[in-house]
Amino acid sequence: MYAVFNHETKEVIHIASTPSSSRPSFEMSEEDDTLFQNQPAGTVLIVNEDGDALTTKPYVTEVVVPDTVLMAQLREEMYDPQYSLEGGTTLRDAVEQAVSTAGGVLKDWWDTAPNVRRDSPKVAAMAAALGISDETLDALWIGAALN
Repeated sequence: MYAVFNHETKEVIHIASTPSSSRPSFEMSEEDDTLFQNQPAGTVLIVNEDGDALTTKPYVTEVVVPDTVLMAQLREEMYDPQYSLEGGTTLRDAVEQAVSTAGGVLKDWWDTAPNVRRDSPKVAAMAAALGISDETLDALWIGAALN
């Protein structure tokens, strides 16, 4: 179980435990405040089932590029202006045009695939054809997963 606090207000931002039905209410005591002093922003206070503070540890959020996103999520994300190509063409419009021109198997895949793998050879080929970097593809997959 852990609790995340706002360092300035000393208020609980989030409490997580397993199972969620056993989450205690938690208020920072003077003893907890002492444990929490001089910790960097983003520190997590580890608490037991009774809500007693045990220790602290850094709260690290790692952004992970998802392996797969839903095609609908990807299509929506491609309209985001941050991915626009030269001349202001949206990435979605550029991909639609390229898929339409290629036809065949690529068009069938684009029109019917329920999800898209980041490591797909089709994705790599389309990115290369449109001059899309790996970093941009990673950002696109992360953004799509958040849609």
